[in-house]
Amino acid sequence: MVERECNRARTVLVAAAFSLAACGSGAPEPDTGGDIDPANASYAGLHGFADGVTLIDGKFEGEPVAGEDAGVPAAYLSRHLVQSGDLDGDGVAETAAVVITSAGESAAVAHLALLKRNDQVVENVATRRRGNLVRVRELEIRDGALRMTSIEHGPSDPTCCPSQRLDRWFDMSGGALEMTSEAAAETLDRTMGFVSWDDARAHFVSCDESRSGAVLDGMRDEPVRALYDELASDTGQSVFFDVEGRWLNTAAAGLDAPDEKTLEITDVYRVEREGQGCGLEFDESLFLGFGSEPAWLVDVRRDGAVLASADRSENVVFEGDGQLAARQFEFQNDQYLLRLSYLELPCRNPVSGSYFSHTVEFTIGGSRFRGCAVPGR
Repeated sequence: MVERECNRARTVLVAAAFSLAACGSGAPEPDTGGDIDPANASYAGLHGFADGVTLIDGKFEGEPVAGEDAGVPAAYLSRHLVQSGDLDGDGVAETAAVVITSAGESAAVAHLALLKRNDQVVENVATRRRGNLVRVRELEIRDGALRMTSIEHGPSDPTCCPSQRLDRWFDMSGGALEMTSEAAAETLDRTMGFVSWDDARAHFVSCDESRSGAVLDGMRDEPVRALYDELASDTGQSVFFDVEGRWLNTAAAGLDAPDEKTLEITDVYRVEREGQGCGLEFDESLFLGFGSEPAWLVDVRRDGAVLASADRSENVVFEGDGQLAARQFEFQNDQYLLRLSYLELPCRNPVSGSYFSHTVEFTIGGSRFRGCAVPGR
C-alpha cells in the first residue's frame, strides 16, 4: 500500500488532516533536472514541422500557410505535464514533457518529448508522436520508467469525446523512447454534487445524497481549493461541482480522514455557486454551450443541434450528424448555417463567475458568439 501511495505522490491533499504513507528510500537521489526549462527549449520530430520548433514561454506560432485556411501552424507545451527523473540510470535526470501541435490540420497532435542537459546544452533526445484525439492526463518517471496516462477512444466513443483511460510505460532504448507495456487505467466516474470546505477539511456530497466523503485533489492544472475559493463567499458554504474522479476506501488508501470514503477528483467540468447545478440535463448531449448578451444555450448531439436564445421567440433546430472533425461541427436548415468549434480551454461565465472546462465558439446568421461549455455524458 505504501508503494501505491508513493506512486500517487503528485497528488496534493486538500485537507490538512490527511497524510500519505511515507515514500522514503535509502537510494541516492538523481539530479532532478530542475535546471531544464521545457517552456523555452527546442524540439525535433514534431508532426508538420520538418525543421523543428523552439518554444518561447511555452508556445510557438508560425506563418499562415499560403492557399490554406486551416489556421496558423502552432505548438505549445502542456505545462502541467512536466516530470523529471533518471530514465537511463546515469544519475542525470531527463525531463519529460508533452507538446501539442497544430500544423494546418483540424485535429491537434500530442507528442511525448524527452529533454536532457548535455555539456550545458539542453537537447531534445527523443520525441514520440502520440497521435491526434489523444488527451494526455498524467506523466510520472519512477524506477527507470516513464508512465503516461491518456484518454483515448474506446470502441463506441464518438469522434469528439474519447473516454478510455490507458496507462503506457516507456523506457530509453538506443536513444529512443520505447513502449514496454500498456494496460487499462482505473475507471473514472462522472460525479455531480456539492463541496463544502472549512479550516479542517473538504467534504463532498453527491446530488442524490447517495455518496459522500472527504476530498482528495488529483488535479494537475488548477487546484480544487482554488476553484472552490473563487465562488464560495463564506467558510463552509456548499458549492456545486461536476467532476471526474474515483472513490477510494480512505483507510485502505492510507489516508487519515474521518470519512470512510474519499473522492479523488482528477478533472473538473463545472463549478457553480448559482446556476443549474444538479438540474442540468445532458445525458444525450455531446456538449452544452452557454453565453450571455443575449443569453443563449446550444445543445449539440449526435443527431443534431438546438440553439435557444433570449432574443428569439423559437428555438433554432438542426437535424443530422454535423460533426466535421474532433471538435468542429456544421449544421444547416432552411434558414441558417451553424458552425461550431468546441475547445478544451477553461472558461468562466463573466456574469456568475461559474467555471467550465471547455469553450465554444460559433457563427450563425452572420454573427459570431463565444461562451462556456461542458461535455455531455
